[in-house]
Amino acid sequence: MELHRVVEIVDAENMASINLLKSTGFRQEGHFIENIFFKGKWGSEFQYAMLKREWDERKDKVQKT
Repeated sequence: MELHRVVEIVDAENMASINLLKSTGFRQEGHFIENIFFKGKWGSEFQYAMLKREWDERKDKVQKT
């Protein structure tokens, strides 16, 4: 599959997922404040993304070390 861009939406309170996305090179692009109603309350979400070229650059750096 030829991907150009990967996007992930994550609950703003899910620190484990946020830390995983950051550690793998995703960047935060959006903050959606109280945009989802779930289990009786409004919640916020973050949008993270990475381009294929960013993934490839990161992979090349790891392979050189």
